[in-house]
Amino acid sequence: MSKKQSLLPSLLPILKISKHVLLPGASLWLHINDPRGLHLVETYLWHDENWRDKYIGIVPQEPGTNKLHSVGVASRVSRITARSHPQAHFMVFVTGLCRFRINEISQEVPYIIASITQLDYLKQSDKEISPSLTSLTEKFKLHATELLEILQQYSPTAGKLRNLLDSLPDHSLPDIFTSIIQSSQEEKLQVLDAKDLDEVIRLALPLLLRQIETLRLLGNTRQLSDA
Repeated sequence: MSKKQSLLPSLLPILKISKHVLLPGASLWLHINDPRGLHLVETYLWHDENWRDKYIGIVPQEPGTNKLHSVGVASRVSRITARSHPQAHFMVFVTGLCRFRINEISQEVPYIIASITQLDYLKQSDKEISPSLTSLTEKFKLHATELLEILQQYSPTAGKLRNLLDSLPDHSLPDIFTSIIQSSQEEKLQVLDAKDLDEVIRLALPLLLRQIETLRLLGNTRQLSDA
């Protein structure tokens, strides 16, 4: 990656999350109630009028441990809500931007700060995708469209997703669809760890096809029960 494309700061405040995995392009509501997370949100974001312009790193916890995963996603916060019941906590809405790798932990308290290396682009157009990847991204979009057409039979909100599909660059779809389809935390971590777009698509495509097949079987079962 060129210096021109590497736009993240070398040090990034880190929010550790469990059970969820944030991927680039996807959004999550985070419930923050641990001491380090509370301190990060309150001092780094809440009391700064420019908090929407700041980057924070969202890093999943390794399953079954208290350790940070080695790869996270830089994000921007668009909403913060402070609540006091049943205990003090923040609700934070984050949107993933790009992957980074943790080099080392520079600070543990009052909140985590890590030295990081940016792994993919903050912004990228489909024109920057190599020709060898074009057919693969088009194949993924074709099946993503197929999934949304099936979902429209069950939920009217799928139409909004279809509009979103048409407005997004093709290279962003594998991460986003991995976030919204049924997949395990381990499967999402594999996608997060992918070293390039080719690997992201090759990991995400079987998950997408599995979701399509599951919904088809569900539809066939309902048709049989209604017969």
